Amino acid sequence: MMSMEELLTATTKRQLKLLEIMNREQRWLTAAEITRLLDCSLKTLQSDLRFFGEQWSEYFTVEVSKQKGLRLVLSNKNKIGNLYRQVIHQNDAFTFMEELFFEPNQDSDYWQRHCYLSEASFYRMVNKVEKALARRGLQLERNPFRITATDERRVRMFFAYYFMEKNQLHDWPFPFDRQRMLCLVMRSLTDFEWTLDDAQILKLSYLFAITIIRRNQGFALKESYFQEPLDVLEQILLNNTAAVKAIVALGQQELPQFWVKEASQTVFYQFYIWDNPEEELRIQRQIAQALHKAATVADIPIKITDVESISDRLMDLYGKFKAYPYPHFVLMDKYAYTTQGIYTNYPVMCAILEKVLYQLEKQTNFPWYSEFRYRCIYWIFIKWDRLPLLAEAKRRKAHILIASDLGYEHAQLLADMIEGTFQQRVIVAVNQESLLFFNQEELRKFEDYDMIVVNNPMSIFPEEKQLVVENIPTIRNWIELEDQIMAFQRVPLGMIDFLKEWSQYGAVETTNH
Repeated sequence: MMSMEELLTATTKRQLKLLEIMNREQRWLTAAEITRLLDCSLKTLQSDLRFFGEQWSEYFTVEVSKQKGLRLVLSNKNKIGNLYRQVIHQNDAFTFMEELFFEPNQDSDYWQRHCYLSEASFYRMVNKVEKALARRGLQLERNPFRITATDERRVRMFFAYYFMEKNQLHDWPFPFDRQRMLCLVMRSLTDFEWTLDDAQILKLSYLFAITIIRRNQGFALKESYFQEPLDVLEQILLNNTAAVKAIVALGQQELPQFWVKEASQTVFYQFYIWDNPEEELRIQRQIAQALHKAATVADIPIKITDVESISDRLMDLYGKFKAYPYPHFVLMDKYAYTTQGIYTNYPVMCAILEKVLYQLEKQTNFPWYSEFRYRCIYWIFIKWDRLPLLAEAKRRKAHILIASDLGYEHAQLLADMIEGTFQQRVIVAVNQESLLFFNQEELRKFEDYDMIVVNNPMSIFPEEKQLVVENIPTIRNWIELEDQIMAFQRVPLGMIDFLKEWSQYGAVETTNH
């Protein structure tokens, strides 16, 4: 899915793309590779790296090696998501768009003065914002300036995603008391017998606040919604009128007419999004079947309760996209970032899940794989009990030979250290032959090893398989060992071919991770 990066300067877009490439690749990249991917000069790349060191070093650093190239090292004191928040905060176009939410119906003169922009600069910004919003199904009206859509609910959902990404869990941009709003939503969910996590509850709280503000500004849902009698859910909401009035009054707002209908159709849209009960049951059944297929192929058990839990989360995603069929983020797809570690650590399981999501997409005509595979895989790993441990047991072990010119006992020490560190991930053998005498027949047996760890380069072993470490491995040696072992544990070509030819589930375009 496309972000709203068109609102950024060309320099910032390129710098974020560089960051995303290095994060996605999770390996050393040469300067030539990066300049080709970015379509920029070496001088520009050097300038971006200086900027990273001066401005973004609290989020990550770029390790530089003359032999190997560049590698991203994320900070353990801050998160990349906060960097994207900073970019949004510092961008004039995003600031203008946000202020339009709180203050619609002002003319161009007002906004030129407010933004300290000339007429030409202001309209250049307006044109960019207009195009970016149009790609989200929204319209930027002019003189007066305001954001609208054929379905008002889409404006509200867009701003919910925007404010969630910009403010995350702790900042609150609305005039209403945050704790009271959270309690109101949680009480309503309890009445509906609906269990959600903190992030989902916060999103509904954002939607509730946005709904009240937009309705008081004169932006209402379609008239047809208000002609229907209140259903059971809306009657429960109506019972909370006193609490809602108190929250709205403290925020110096009025309680809008038809607020129950506005809230039910926007905040609790999941209850109304289905065309009919059969559609909901069909999608739920197909998700469950896909999960059981993945469990069968991976030879990993899955509990019925886990299937139900994962299905609930994916059904929620289905409903969100049905209500708002546009990207659910502004700049950063947090799931694409988050799942890089899952792909690195559990490549075979991810390949199987991609396969199943691809086929589920074909069955349901919903973009589980093409648009939402990172999000789906993230929640499957979260909700499938003990999946990392179960997948670990199925992962290919790296076969390592240890050889040392200091003798067998030193080689055994290295073997014990490596086996103690990586345990079930490796099968370690120690060379017991003299390094002084080797014939061709003896050398052939080394072809079976993925890696040969030595304390000095040795010409008798294949150079491409050697990893040279200090007599007592350093921190850098351990990092290199980890990288090599992970490389051997990625999906073998045989597994990729098997998945592609897995005819009963169809073919999938396997991606490199």
